[in-house]
Amino acid sequence: MFGIEEHKALGYKINRVVTSIDLRNQSNTTKTIVEDFNFNKRGERININGSDGRFEPWANDIPGGYLRWVFSGFFVLSVQVLVPIQGQELVPITD
Repeated sequence: MFGIEEHKALGYKINRVVTSIDLRNQSNTTKTIVEDFNFNKRGERININGSDGRFEPWANDIPGGYLRWVFSGFFVLSVQVLVPIQGQELVPITD
């Protein structure tokens, strides 16, 4: 599996949807919060062609993870999962 997201690093707005569930009263509320994009500096620091990037592996020892960086004013998020090929080591399904 491979996914990619790209958008402006500055001046970009994110719509975050928050749903609260009240089991006692059997009700729920949903609201949308608009906030400025901020680069998340969590994860291992990686140099990507001179740009500061971050890598966060998947949980539970699953090969692959999230790689994100800012390049030329754009935020880039790459999501990658490594898959086993019978008789070989894990290899990425993308370059």
